[in-house]
Amino acid sequence: MILENVSDDKLKPLELLDLVYVTVFEAIPKEELQDVLQLVGLVLLPIEFTKSPQVIDAVLCLEPGTTLNRLRYLRSILKVPSPPVKAIAPLHATLGDFVFDQRRSHSFGLYIDRKEFHEGIMMGILKGSMKPSSSEWLAGMFPSYHMLRTESR
Repeated sequence: MILENVSDDKLKPLELLDLVYVTVFEAIPKEELQDVLQLVGLVLLPIEFTKSPQVIDAVLCLEPGTTLNRLRYLRSILKVPSPPVKAIAPLHATLGDFVFDQRRSHSFGLYIDRKEFHEGIMMGILKGSMKPSSSEWLAGMFPSYHMLRTESR
């Protein structure tokens, strides 16, 4: 699909790379795109925790297997592990450059505002951490979680 879209030999290297990312994201059904972008943003943000499908399901309070299912479209640009206890990782560092750069990704509807996204994810994690069932997961993901939880009581 990508080779069919590359007809202009005058494209700059970043434009070619952007075309790869756009082509991959275009294969995602429109009704799933925002959910997939949320997962991509979480994987790419420098938040220190094990970004495995299993942990991301717990952090975002998703049904087990949801992250694996949603990321099935991105196996050509993300390393999605099996078993789902290992971390997800981009196959190339430029994926973050693309989705977090408004000039490159906004016109395709793929832009992730880093600050806004980070705040939203952190709020979601905090809300989820108040649920008793999430304590064990969070303790394993964030080294200082138990200390924070104890101090807040």
